[in-house]
Amino acid sequence: MKFSFSILAASLIGFSCGYIPINDSVQLGFDVWLQKMQDKCIGNNLKYGFILDASSISSGAYHDIDVLSRNNLVTIAGAIGPVTGIRGEFPDGPSISTGIYKDATTGVTVYDAANFNSGTQWSSVYSTMGADVIVFDIQDVGSRFYPRLWTLYDALVGAALSGKKIIVLDRPNPIGGLVVDGETLSPGFESQFGKAPIAIQHGMTIGELALLFNEEYLNKDSQLSNSANKRARLEVVKMKGWTRDMFFDQTGLNWFTPSEYIPTPDTPLFYPGQGLFSDINISDGRGTTIPFEVFGDSDIKDLILQDLEWAMNAVQVPGVIYRQMYFTPWDSKFLNTACAGLEIHIQDRSVYKPVSSAIASLTVLRDQFPSKYTNIPNSVDLRYGNSNLRTMLASGASYQSIIDSYQSNLEAFKNVRSKYLLY
Repeated sequence: MKFSFSILAASLIGFSCGYIPINDSVQLGFDVWLQKMQDKCIGNNLKYGFILDASSISSGAYHDIDVLSRNNLVTIAGAIGPVTGIRGEFPDGPSISTGIYKDATTGVTVYDAANFNSGTQWSSVYSTMGADVIVFDIQDVGSRFYPRLWTLYDALVGAALSGKKIIVLDRPNPIGGLVVDGETLSPGFESQFGKAPIAIQHGMTIGELALLFNEEYLNKDSQLSNSANKRARLEVVKMKGWTRDMFFDQTGLNWFTPSEYIPTPDTPLFYPGQGLFSDINISDGRGTTIPFEVFGDSDIKDLILQDLEWAMNAVQVPGVIYRQMYFTPWDSKFLNTACAGLEIHIQDRSVYKPVSSAIASLTVLRDQFPSKYTNIPNSVDLRYGNSNLRTMLASGASYQSIIDSYQSNLEAFKNVRSKYLLY
């Protein structure tokens, strides 16, 4: 019998939040592609290289590499695992000096991409493994600064440099495809958290992003300045049954944790906003059972906490309320230190905007604790996309004025984005 945490979660909170009943109509891009192979619509004389991680799970709950090895439908040249291996079996990254190891279950050769930061490295490993076609199947979480998004970008650059075809198997955006919010990335702020001018909450699927990157940004990338190919030979295999108004728990699919800090299908709802707290001296909830749903520190408690709660709720952020919470992180910041702060409770996720919510939190924290939160670290700029959030907070700008400051950039992104929506 099929059962998932998302079904349990929906049954517990569905009535209060007005969630649409879960349906079972969504087919992942992997499932659609696998069916094509089984129908002999894809040539078996090619060698395929796969870019996978712990989230590369079929709807039948088996890892892609296990399904492909068992069915023996294609020749597997090898697999590439960003950061933690193709199964998440190396939480601190593979400790193999050569960067090459054998998958213990299938014997497939795996190439470690933990330290890759350029398309040239991807191009080189494609050639080393002898792949004719590259296949990418990794779950995104809907936020610009989620690193696997830029694994895709670099993989596309590598495909353009090498002349290899790359197939991207589409997966749902877990927080839907309607809300688009947040600052876009400005030139000079490129990093592993962003390499193209997209909004923090982009509202696109991984396949749509692949099309956007390939058509709009690769031809401007300096890595391809001396290459005859300014774009990759890209194919996106669409899902069946997914619509833009769906949250993940409405797809009928099981949630398979893409990262230890993204444990449930609800966590991505908070991540585009609360992820901005990662470089600030405040707990973002990592090391608790609800990462990114709670924030606080060791100096907040009692009446101070009550004042923070009232001040935060007085802002009336659409779709959410905040309540007091005491917690002790077992990981990340404030390790084993008693903290207190606020838990974010979503009342209406159709109007909740996590980036706007986080900006509201930062302005209230600044006003309540000016000595601690008026000047935040420069490293926040890389996640936000430029220095505007940091400098406007320091100047005393209001919540609404900070949000207003990025609207023109956001509208420009929306106009470009609209050309690549598949659903």
